[in-house]
Amino acid sequence: MTIDLPKWQCHKIVEAFQIVDALADRDGLTLRGRAGLSVTVGADYVQRLPADGLFRGGYFVRYGDGYESFSPQAAFEAGYSRLFAGEEDTTKSQAIKS
Repeated sequence: MTIDLPKWQCHKIVEAFQIVDALADRDGLTLRGRAGLSVTVGADYVQRLPADGLFRGGYFVRYGDGYESFSPQAAFEAGYSRLFAGEEDTTKSQAIKS
C-alpha cells in the first residue's frame, strides 16, 4: 500500500561534487571529483553508500550544518542547479522573500 505524503520543494544551498573515483586507504575512503576535489569519509559515511558499490557518478553532498550525504546522480541533478561565485547571496535573498 502506498501512502500519499506531503510534497516539499528544495530551496537550500549545499556544497557538492560529482564522484568520479574512490580510493580506500587507512583513513577511510577518499572520494575524488574533477578539478582536484576530494574528501576522505569515514565508516559511518561509507555505510550510507549504495550497497552495490555503484556510487561513481553520484554526488558527495555537504549541507550547511555540516551533515554529509550521498545523492544518486539523477536525483541530485533534478533537484539542484550549479551556482557560481556571487550567486549565493542573491539566491538566499530570493528564498527569504518567497
